[in-house]
Amino acid sequence: MIRDYSITILRGIFLLLLQGLVLNNLPLGTYFQPYLYVMFIILLPFETPNWMILPLSFFYGLILDSFTNTYGLHASACTFLAWNRPQFLRLFAPRDGYDAATLPGIQAYGFNWFISYAGSLILMHHIVFFLLEAFRFEGIGHTLLRCLGSASFTLFLAIIAQYLFLRPQTR
Repeated sequence: MIRDYSITILRGIFLLLLQGLVLNNLPLGTYFQPYLYVMFIILLPFETPNWMILPLSFFYGLILDSFTNTYGLHASACTFLAWNRPQFLRLFAPRDGYDAATLPGIQAYGFNWFISYAGSLILMHHIVFFLLEAFRFEGIGHTLLRCLGSASFTLFLAIIAQYLFLRPQTR
C-alpha cells in the first residue's frame, strides 16, 4: 500500500517535471499541445478517496500553473477532471467491478477500456482548458480543433507511456 502511494507520488513528480520542462517547450504547433501530466490524476489508485483527489488535483494543477504562468487554467481543468473521474470510473466499470489490487491502466483492464476511460477524461480536460484559455465563443471552431488535436496527441503519448513504463501491477 505504501509502496503504491510512493510510486504514485514519484509518477506525479516525474510527469510534472516532464510537462513543465520538456513538453511545454516543444514547438509542435497550435493544434498539438500534449498535456501528459493529467495521467497522474487518471492513474490514481481506485481506493483513493474522492475528498483527497479534488484538493490534490487542484494543487497539482496550481504547481503546473506556476511553471507556465497560466493563472489557474491548469488548476481549474484538473479540478474539473478530478470531479468527474468517479463518474467515469462508474460508467466504464467492468461487469465484475474493479479489483482493488490493480491500478487503472491498459495492463489491468485492456486497451479498449483505457481508450474509453482515459480518452474521455483527457478530452474533457482539454475542452475545459482551451475554452477557459480562449474565454470567448469567437473562433470556437479553432478552439475545438485545438481540443481534439491536443487530446488525441496526449492520448497517443499516454498509450505509449503505458506500454513503455508501466508493468502489470499486483499488490
